[in-house]
Amino acid sequence: MDVTAENEHLRADDLEVFLREAFAHPAVGGIILWGFWEMFMFREHAHQVDADGTINEAGRRYLALKQEWLTHVNGNVNHQGESNLRGYHGSYTM
Repeated sequence: MDVTAENEHLRADDLEVFLREAFAHPAVGGIILWGFWEMFMFREHAHQVDADGTINEAGRRYLALKQEWLTHVNGNVNHQGESNLRGYHGSYTM
């Protein structure tokens, strides 16, 4: 997927809305972004990194979401080898 808007702030808003909706839906197993660097996008105004390598607002928003969706938990395992945690969907190594 990609989001197209000439205004990078509008592009960032649209990208965030789509990613949050997709990430929250239980049937979505993954999301593929078609590209990110302006130099290699076939659609105009869909990039997250400008031609000079600067991360634009859409790119910053994407990186912020990735950081938000990481799960870091410290806890203990009980005598039955169980531990409860609240985390985002994914695989965990304990």
